[in-house]
Amino acid sequence: MQAIIIIGGVSSRFQPLGDKTSFEFLGKPLLEHRITSLQKAGFNKFIIVHGDINLDQTNSTLKKLNIDSKLYHQCYPNGMAGAIMSIPDQDLNEPSLIVSGNDTVDQKLLDDLSSKIQDPNFKSDAIYVGKQMPNYFPGGYFKHNNQNILETIVEKPGEGNQPSDLVNIVYHFHKTPIKFKNAISKYLSKDPNAQDGYETAAQNLINSGYQIYIHRYDGNWNPIKIPKHAYLTSQYFITQNQGQIDPSSQIHPSCIIEDTVIIGANVKVSENAIIKGNTYIGDNSRIGENAVIIDSHIGKNCKVNTNSEIKRSYLGSNSKTHAGYVGDTITAQNVLFGYGTHTANLKFKDMFEESYEKMGAVIGSNVKIGVDVSIMPGVKIGANSTVFPKLCVYKDIEPNTQFKGR
Repeated sequence: MQAIIIIGGVSSRFQPLGDKTSFEFLGKPLLEHRITSLQKAGFNKFIIVHGDINLDQTNSTLKKLNIDSKLYHQCYPNGMAGAIMSIPDQDLNEPSLIVSGNDTVDQKLLDDLSSKIQDPNFKSDAIYVGKQMPNYFPGGYFKHNNQNILETIVEKPGEGNQPSDLVNIVYHFHKTPIKFKNAISKYLSKDPNAQDGYETAAQNLINSGYQIYIHRYDGNWNPIKIPKHAYLTSQYFITQNQGQIDPSSQIHPSCIIEDTVIIGANVKVSENAIIKGNTYIGDNSRIGENAVIIDSHIGKNCKVNTNSEIKRSYLGSNSKTHAGYVGDTITAQNVLFGYGTHTANLKFKDMFEESYEKMGAVIGSNVKIGVDVSIMPGVKIGANSTVFPKLCVYKDIEPNTQFKGR
């Protein structure tokens, strides 16, 4: 069975963290998790539609997995429709599952879809997954008949106006995906700059008699759009793999480590460290004396030094903290927190747009932060920047900046 994984976006809302599908969870990039979960469900052929920012990481992942795959650059600027248009016709003549590379779901959903796809009694032309949402979500809602056949998708209808409780998530199967591409092509020929070609093409097919069956899904759904979602996705992966401690790790007997914690290979945890909750410590990392880590994802080759406190955060690989506080913060790789640095995390009015009460800093790769720095809630620090000592950072810092204060 063939899967089409779309990762051609520019991740603009995810900045300054880089590419979403290259972000690592439990030591593996998100794209690798996506492919291996599809493999478990029986998919053995893959088409990857990539963007400019993730070609190298995508090639690295495909080389590591050694799978039957084809890689195409998204050359049409029309969102999801542009991704489908970037695939040659000859690769769209067999049944295919279209998947967003940024959306993580339970393995059971993929297994159920695989069974449905291979059922000889399944007669519809396509399957779209509808995530059951008890509360309003600003997405596309399915309107369907009593046989679960899709009639239309209503985009962001407003609370109280939902035609059902099912939100469209991009796990879409087509028996003949070339028909879908042709419908997209026909629509874009009239409006080459349209951004709604994917949805409109599906609606036009429905209007012509194309039957899309809705698969109801009430499990976990973890999309990544903004930085906070990376942390939430890390928590999902940790909860699915709790309580694994590699036998090569060295843990001092005075430490307190809860049974939900995951500790990778060659990790050293020093005296009186406390590690609790849904926490992951990546391979070859070092946890210093009296460090406290709670509900956090620590990448590989990190150093959490003596008296560091990290809560509800994602720390990218090859990063280092000294005594201080990192709370509700997400970083890319190779970030240095100087001694005495603190990230404030309690939201003040209109301080950042996300609807979370607590949000620390969001920090790009290769950032160095000097000693005794205070970073205000929601501040973003661009990649390859340096923050000089004893400063209060209360506004975003652009990439490649030497920040010395006002």
